[in-house]
Amino acid sequence: MCRFKEPGARAAQAAWARSQQYALLAALRPDAVALVDAFGIEDYLLNSALGRADGDVYRALLAAARASPLNATQARACVSSMSR
Repeated sequence: MCRFKEPGARAAQAAWARSQQYALLAALRPDAVALVDAFGIEDYLLNSALGRADGDVYRALLAAARASPLNATQARACVSSMSR
């Protein structure tokens, strides 16, 4: 989250703006999924295993982990020796 910074703004003004920002975010939070869904962005464009229209989160997470290049190789010997 970015901080409100304005040249010449007083600390009290910046604190007020930040508190208003947090209040607006708290008010939007319950409707965040519906607001994003309203844009109609397809799951593949969002590239999110968690925010899926079909609700199949666990299979999507597993598929994403299997497809990740970070999981393409075996752990190095030093990592294997630490896990024993």
